Amino acid sequence: MATNCGKCFLRRHALANPQSILAGIWRWHTGWCSGYKAYKAELAAKSINKPEQGSLVYSADKKADTGNSR
Repeated sequence: MATNCGKCFLRRHALANPQSILAGIWRWHTGWCSGYKAYKAELAAKSINKPEQGSLVYSADKKADTGNSR
């Protein structure tokens, strides 16, 4: 099952604005979200460093970010 965490609006907003209230809600959400747990398992299966719970920095994001986003 592919998760949508990589495309999640809330996660992207939290990455862009880590001090915002939405970032805090996202970090809280990662503690109980079964989809986020599946996302971490997907990353582990792909041999990508697993993010810490509530972490805003992912090695996959750094590799995928080419600086062309708007």
